[in-house]
Amino acid sequence: MAVNVISSPLEDDGYTSSDSSSGERLGPGDWQLHQIRTRSYATKSTLRQYWHAGPQGKLKAHENGDRSKDKDEREHDIEHQIFMDSGQWRRYTNYDFDLRLGDIQQVMVAKENTLVVLIHKEGNDGPDQEQRGHIMAQFKRRRTKKRFLHFLQKQGLTIMQSDP
Repeated sequence: MAVNVISSPLEDDGYTSSDSSSGERLGPGDWQLHQIRTRSYATKSTLRQYWHAGPQGKLKAHENGDRSKDKDEREHDIEHQIFMDSGQWRRYTNYDFDLRLGDIQQVMVAKENTLVVLIHKEGNDGPDQEQRGHIMAQFKRRRTKKRFLHFLQKQGLTIMQSDP
């Protein structure tokens, strides 16, 4: 299997401005996920879940006053959030699926699916039962995956594409 660095800019062809189920307003820094997995944990694929990158650290859950699980006041580059049936954004309380862009070494993708693997720098992969290892994310749509990769590329991360 060959792996190539994607050096040309990934094109971003727009985004859906609202959640398909709730109508909740979304922005270009919202990426709907099907599921996230680490070595030991996985989110439920039945949740309406998003990764969200807010301007200057202003995150959706914080706009609604929810600071649960933000007790240590650390800065998150991309926050994992759940959109509840009540219309509120909430943090996933069972595990920290947030991303810190400075801890990511590279991103692996395959063109023909909606999966992304985020490879962490040695020792910067966050605590789990042990180190959590790399993160695998599956997006709801290919277009959403492409927008996410475009964002990461603009942040200076290396995107590697494997040939099928």
